[in-house]
Amino acid sequence: MILTAELASAIVERAMQIIHHNVNVINTDGIIVASGDKNRIGELHEIGLEVARQGRAISIYDEDVSLQAPSRPHYAPGINTPIMVDGKVVFVVGVSGNPNEISRYAALAVLTAELLTKQAIKNREINWSRRFSDMLLIKCLKDEQTVDESSSRHLAALFDFSEPRSPYLIQIRRLDGRTDKIAGGSCLQEILRRLAVELENDQVSLLEEDLMLLLSPVHDGVFPYRKVMEQVCAERGMQMVLIKGLKVINVSTLLKSLRFARYCLSSAGHSLDCNKAGDVLATALCRSPYAFLLSLIRERLALNKMSQELQQTVRVYMQENLELQQTARLLNIHRNTLKNRFKIIKDATGLDPDSIEDLLLLYFAFSYREGTRDSL
Repeated sequence: MILTAELASAIVERAMQIIHHNVNVINTDGIIVASGDKNRIGELHEIGLEVARQGRAISIYDEDVSLQAPSRPHYAPGINTPIMVDGKVVFVVGVSGNPNEISRYAALAVLTAELLTKQAIKNREINWSRRFSDMLLIKCLKDEQTVDESSSRHLAALFDFSEPRSPYLIQIRRLDGRTDKIAGGSCLQEILRRLAVELENDQVSLLEEDLMLLLSPVHDGVFPYRKVMEQVCAERGMQMVLIKGLKVINVSTLLKSLRFARYCLSSAGHSLDCNKAGDVLATALCRSPYAFLLSLIRERLALNKMSQELQQTVRVYMQENLELQQTARLLNIHRNTLKNRFKIIKDATGLDPDSIEDLLLLYFAFSYREGTRDSL
């Protein structure tokens, strides 16, 4: 059904801005769906019904009204024209007034109705096409075996890969971190409504009710829509989790980047950037058995009263590219004190900070816990 209350109202509003005569939009059952005269909405328009049945315009003149007045109280002068799609009447547009005086105005009203109807049909076609494409993308993400040549061609035509893109996964959650498909989906719809003018069709895909993919040119540097999204979330008591995937240049890299980004979303549960090594490590190390191993290392050091200082020492040492002098300066300790801390760590954990492999394990253990980056 093409005619909706929204389309009918838009036709009346637009047409009356142009012609300044009352306009009625009548469905094929003869019922007035929208009108400049709000009191007539929902009434039967007998001439409109006749126009829908015959598929031709019918004009009512003053003399016709005088003859029908006793039996038809709403019978009034005007021009009633069928709006056709594929040879079928989809609704009728009526313009009130003497046909001899309003013929040009009626033509403008009909033109307005036809243009808005064509746009509504085009939007519907785009929406259906988009839904199919989103379903195909979801299927390809879940099962690598479904990514055949036909699927790749369709997705390649859907997204613009003329330049590298950064994929962003945006999930809307409750403030306590839990997912809520209904509330999250409603919030996401409002975000898309506010960004409708800015977003291109090839930028957005819906992967779940509360989960969206957005592709942005790599040269943008920062996520361009964060402010609007966070504002909508704040208004609705929700929060946004944002995962930035590795840049993509074709369908294959898009699917691989998105698979890892979705893993990060379910594992880490907080916003992160897959282009940053620290965020990737935090995600990779938060699952068993790695989480158990790193927890064991922390427990061995926890008995020492200097546990926090020792953990900070390892983190700073790594961040300063294993420069002893610089590490000691930043920690405001002597270099010998730094070496002594290394010995305490080795005695407590069995891992030697002077060994690269041992140092990496210590760094992971002291920098990441329970799937999130430790800010200590």
